[in-house]
Amino acid sequence: MASENPFKGNLTSLLKPGGGEFGKFYSLPSLKDPRADKLPYSIRILLESAIRNCDNFQVKKEDVEKIID
Repeated sequence: MASENPFKGNLTSLLKPGGGEFGKFYSLPSLKDPRADKLPYSIRILLESAIRNCDNFQVKKEDVEKIID
């Protein structure tokens, strides 16, 4: 059974210039993991997708760690 995303603390809001929320994304710099900074751009996209879909059922926290490694 799916559970709450363990990376929900990394969810960041995009704000409109006039105020209000434009959208949300999972911020890789908020992971504070220097390994993520060294990844190629294409792998960072896969990492963000894994974090976004992490439910500890289909995508587990260990899967995210494997991508970072």
